[in-house]
Amino acid sequence: MIAVGNGKNLLTHTLRVHVNEWINRPLVVLRKQTKLLTVLMALLLVGLVAVAGCAVLNMSGKHAGSEKFYVGVTYGGSSIQEAKELVDKVKNYTNLFVLLSGTIKNVAAVEEIGEYVIASKLNYVIYMSHNVRYDIWEYNELVKWTIAVKERWGECFVGVYYYDEPGGTMIDGTVDFLENIRYQTEEEEYWSYLSKGCRGEIISYYSYVGKTFAVSNMSTYFPDGKIDVDYYRLYENVSSINSISYYPDRTITILERIWDSQNDFVWKENFYVSENITKYPHVMLSYEEILAQNPIRTHDDAAKIFVNMNKERLENINKP
Repeated sequence: MIAVGNGKNLLTHTLRVHVNEWINRPLVVLRKQTKLLTVLMALLLVGLVAVAGCAVLNMSGKHAGSEKFYVGVTYGGSSIQEAKELVDKVKNYTNLFVLLSGTIKNVAAVEEIGEYVIASKLNYVIYMSHNVRYDIWEYNELVKWTIAVKERWGECFVGVYYYDEPGGTMIDGTVDFLENIRYQTEEEEYWSYLSKGCRGEIISYYSYVGKTFAVSNMSTYFPDGKIDVDYYRLYENVSSINSISYYPDRTITILERIWDSQNDFVWKENFYVSENITKYPHVMLSYEEILAQNPIRTHDDAAKIFVNMNKERLENINKP
């Protein structure tokens, strides 16, 4: 230590230095111990991660031969070239390509994309639903095609997703809730059905044809509350079609078209809105009365029909 200054200052400075060294010595030791503890904890953490990783690899290795995990993309466009370009983009980090196109319908195009997918060492699936169909959508043709390409592509062709399960179809497909009821005699014929459209609308239809007249009625109940009623009448030489739209705000519009074969052989149109609705010459029900005729008004109603339609499948769902 080098001391500079007078005696008093030198002594004071010397004492301060020794005192600071004495005070800081435990802190230096503590810092060294803390650093050592940190290093030991880091090594322990690395060891635990390594052990866990080995365990996961060992477990996955046991199941690798029996199960295959697929990760991939779907293509819903309309171009064969675009499909191939998508394959090139994802082939290094995926193993599955699903063709989900509503516009590519030609079987040759489906197979050309499949050849490119499999040549790129990916697995191939084609998806079909009520809204996505190919030229081979009929079941018998599809079975023959599937067998043929399975022999050609082997395990790389995973299969065909052919339509939805019952619950999925109920949500986004067209479903006939009740079988078409029809009876016919020499003098009259009656026909009716109940279904759900792909937009969620409920369609109730009936028609009657007798010797002297015919009538039909189709009521469509939309999820937003709108109701369309198309009513057709044929009596002698006069026929009429009345298209009535009921809205949740109780607004009603009517388009009446009349055709009289004895007079002028042309359609006459009358349009009724709020201002002249009272001039409509036929009986007109209110919004509430039409709504009450909806056979499926609640989710519970739909659920009961769904269960009845699929009772056997639901009962056997967990059976081997």
